[in-house]
Amino acid sequence: MCAYCTAHRRSGRPTRLCGTPTVDVSVATAAQASRSASNLTLIAYLFDVAPHGATGEVVGTLISHGPQSVWGLAEGAEGAKEQSVRIRLRSLCWDVRPKHSVGFGLDMY
Repeated sequence: MCAYCTAHRRSGRPTRLCGTPTVDVSVATAAQASRSASNLTLIAYLFDVAPHGATGEVVGTLISHGPQSVWGLAEGAEGAKEQSVRIRLRSLCWDVRPKHSVGFGLDMY
């Protein structure tokens, strides 16, 4: 899963991102999921995404990431298991150049 958001910069100068980003997500498993499916690891990523080139390829540079393990998702409605999770990414200080975007990715293992 990956979503891109573009900051519109009219000044032509880079936008500086500094700090420790966090993301809140909600994870769930199906009611019939096995016990091992209740344990998982999420990894969140932030990318500096360059504008599309002549080939249309998207080129991104990893600027921060962070893992979070989840053990024993809580029982929810109708036996489904669900939980809110906060993922803290690595601290960063990065200049996003004009016409670049910040991309977010989330992996689950």
